Amino acid sequence: MDLREIWERQAQFNNNFHHLGHLTQADREALTKDFVLYVQDELMELLKNLSWKTHRRENTRIIRENVKEEIIDIFKYWNGIALIWDMTLEEFLQEWERKTEVVEQKYIQEFSNPWDPSKYEGCAVVDIDGVLADYIKGIFGFIKEKTGIEIPPLTGGEFYAHVGKYIGHERAYELKHIFRETGVESQGLDVIKGSLEYMNYLRHYNFYILLMTARPYKKYRRIMADTIGWLKRYGFPYNAILFDENKEDRIIKDYSFAKFVVEDTLVNAIKIASKNIHVYLRETEYNQGSTEGLPITRFKEFREIMWNLNWFTNGGEKC
Repeated sequence: MDLREIWERQAQFNNNFHHLGHLTQADREALTKDFVLYVQDELMELLKNLSWKTHRRENTRIIRENVKEEIIDIFKYWNGIALIWDMTLEEFLQEWERKTEVVEQKYIQEFSNPWDPSKYEGCAVVDIDGVLADYIKGIFGFIKEKTGIEIPPLTGGEFYAHVGKYIGHERAYELKHIFRETGVESQGLDVIKGSLEYMNYLRHYNFYILLMTARPYKKYRRIMADTIGWLKRYGFPYNAILFDENKEDRIIKDYSFAKFVVEDTLVNAIKIASKNIHVYLRETEYNQGSTEGLPITRFKEFREIMWNLNWFTNGGEKC
């Protein structure tokens, strides 16, 4: 018996009690509440088969067959919840893979730092939006699709202040929320020309590649999985990704040894460079301004910095 047969057989059995596929929203919510309680009851039954109370000296004989039976009961009720919400086996496997990648990435982000200066030429910190992914084109295109209004190029200042002039601030906030909630922000953006070749160049020269992004993954739970999926779809090489809404502070605090940072936001570049960390700033219409006296190199095309041998001596710890 394979997982597909298990899924279908459970659906056939559950149809004896409620008509799957024809449930109203209220039906789904009521049944989910019931099934959550069933799962909780079976979890307690599992505990009853174990000597788990630390304050008691129990010599309960563990009967493995009983434990296995309770595990199956838990699984069947869990499977029932998935069926209540019309989750197919394919969707389950897809979501399992997405969630597993998120859990693994969170472990790297919160507990592990695989950076090892003895193994790499150096550490390169690379922003995602505005460096690898064409964020402005993506969100302006999304706004036009939803409103019919073409937003002029962002030439500086704050996003909402600029967009609000054309569609109103409330509508700007609403559309950016939808942009994130529906996954367009994290999986629907175009690749900036030359960025993939540049990243492969870093990998070729044995750089430890740390991607950093301020995407709000804590608020929008799908963002992390969608971002990883986007990177995988286009074949971007990297060693780790860090999600931090104050990423410039995180770089200064934990990655000051980086040989360089690749950014597109002027205020971030200035803040990072003020700590003597070299920054390559991808030149755009929205990041014009003085960087005089700071270790910031502007570039328009990635090939301009691909052949810059100063990489190997600029800034930070000489790894």
